[in-house]
Amino acid sequence: MDKRTGIRWVIAIAAVIILAGIFLVNIFSTGKTGAGNLAYRQNFTYLEHFSDAAVPSALTARGRVMLYGKTYYYYHDMESYLIIGTDASGREEASGWEYRGSMADFLLLFVVDKTEGSCRILMLNRDTITEIPLMQTDGTSMASAKLQLCTAHWYGGNRKQSCQNTVRAVSKMLGGIPISGYYSMDMDSIAVINHAVGGVTVKNESDFSDIDASIKTGETLTLTDKQAVSFVQSRMHVDDGENTSRMARQIQFMEAFIKKAQSMKTENSKLWIQLYQDLSDHAVTDITGKQLSRLLNQISENSYEGICTLEGKTRLGKRLGDGLFHTEFILNKKSVRKVLGEVYHLEK
Repeated sequence: MDKRTGIRWVIAIAAVIILAGIFLVNIFSTGKTGAGNLAYRQNFTYLEHFSDAAVPSALTARGRVMLYGKTYYYYHDMESYLIIGTDASGREEASGWEYRGSMADFLLLFVVDKTEGSCRILMLNRDTITEIPLMQTDGTSMASAKLQLCTAHWYGGNRKQSCQNTVRAVSKMLGGIPISGYYSMDMDSIAVINHAVGGVTVKNESDFSDIDASIKTGETLTLTDKQAVSFVQSRMHVDDGENTSRMARQIQFMEAFIKKAQSMKTENSKLWIQLYQDLSDHAVTDITGKQLSRLLNQISENSYEGICTLEGKTRLGKRLGDGLFHTEFILNKKSVRKVLGEVYHLEK
């Protein structure tokens, strides 16, 4: 496989491209993406928001973000897609007032820079303290609270609303960056993804003795599907128990997945079809087939710039209101400005 095919595998692990039945052999159609009918979609025609003095900037800028009281503009043609991996803590099969979304254990933005011809992954810490809309079961939200980012998926009256609420929270946390679509899957999907390549090979540097004794510290092993779920999802009773440590393993898994996929001789289209079929029951998304087809066509011509994260400090707090201490990740403002500045080419 060449580098462009490897890029598509990055999306596969993020589950962006395992949607709709469009996995024909490298044949991608193009077309304009439908605007969608979700209330949170943002209109980035900014002229009406600027004073006369700012009109020249508005004419050339594609959008703006507000970070810690300062306004930044971006001029590249960007698209961002939110990938959500949920645990099993909710009641997602219920409806109405009995519904409860699960925790979003895994969050990343897949960012495509169509101007520069590149794509990049921005991983987000699920424990990040940020403003969370308190969405009601009818999809409306009249209030918000400073909580862990992962709790945004709790709210709403169904799985789609939970995803929409998470999109709102992530966009607001990043200064209003528009998010073009979401793809949510439960973390058991990791077993399916691992199985598709016959097991991902990693060198384990963590202590899993309290979780799975077969995952030995210091050994290089090809993960079974069960081990893959433990390796990617386990946090408590592994090393320091922090999500930052788990994120490092998730990055390791993704990079090893890409390497394994590139080494395979199996025809790529067969792998896509099988992944699509196996993951269809695990996924919730608002990405249309036309939108995905256009995205794939762009990705096939882009360079992959790697994975980045936002820095911050970890502490314990009681924001959830259950009387227990929970991990809270406080973003470093300089890191946010720097990383977003690089990814989205922000200018004051």
